[in-house]
Amino acid sequence: MDFPHITGSLGLFLGIYLQESSHFLHRILPLRNTIHNRISYILYLGLILELCSIIVLPLSTYVLLSSSHIAIFKHILIKDEKRKYSNAETFGSMCIFSSYIIVMLFGGTQFKVTQESFRQLFDLYYYLYTFSSLICTLVLRRLGYFAGRIIVETGIPAQISSFAVAGMKIFWICADVFSKAEDGLYMILALVVSIGVLAMANGFVNELGKEHDMVIVMGGYYLWNICYSLPLSMFVSAGVGHSLVNYCAVGIGCLLVIPGIFLHSFRKIEYLKAYKENKYQQARSYDFVV
Repeated sequence: MDFPHITGSLGLFLGIYLQESSHFLHRILPLRNTIHNRISYILYLGLILELCSIIVLPLSTYVLLSSSHIAIFKHILIKDEKRKYSNAETFGSMCIFSSYIIVMLFGGTQFKVTQESFRQLFDLYYYLYTFSSLICTLVLRRLGYFAGRIIVETGIPAQISSFAVAGMKIFWICADVFSKAEDGLYMILALVVSIGVLAMANGFVNELGKEHDMVIVMGGYYLWNICYSLPLSMFVSAGVGHSLVNYCAVGIGCLLVIPGIFLHSFRKIEYLKAYKENKYQQARSYDFVV
């Protein structure tokens, strides 16, 4: 537990809250509105805070803490619907925020990266495997194997975003390690790739959100994000110090956040199934009366 780690975690939480609040206000306000444009600045501020938190947070910590997006999104949604939390939603939020506190206080520590430890950033075999698996996933989707299976489809943007998160981490490390202009090529390349890939992943999520319930999309996305990005954090580990306590905190945080996401999103699937079944029964009874 150190001050930069806690500061970065709190900055990440503030950035997530600003982003989710802005997304919600964008949906309810008309376009081409002065207030609508100002809200965009709040969204950008939140995004900057989230990306800058990667400077002081180990990648494993960032991946787990960023899963609080779904809990904050659900909190804003429940307030808008003017209803109370269900038991599942209450327990899900408790799991996610308990995980946040544990990982924030006892997660790993990001130290200054030296040029000697910079080599730890690159494990070509893992990146080759990740890239080839992404291509395989996209080909299978193109062939129609994922049609209509939203939980499976959300794995694609999560897999894409793992590149963006790793690229952003490498960008900040390059900015810290290299001072010569000719060495800045690594930094620029990492920044361009991470921003482009992150925009691609967010666009994918937004398109899925237009076709399916956004809570379910976010739930599947962040579950797959843990699956892809948490192992990646073991490879992008330059300058990261982990003790047994840190590993235990990450493990406990992972065991808490996964059921928390599940309770928020997959209970929504059950609700939608029950709602469709009820509408179907009403339609059948109406046809019988006629």
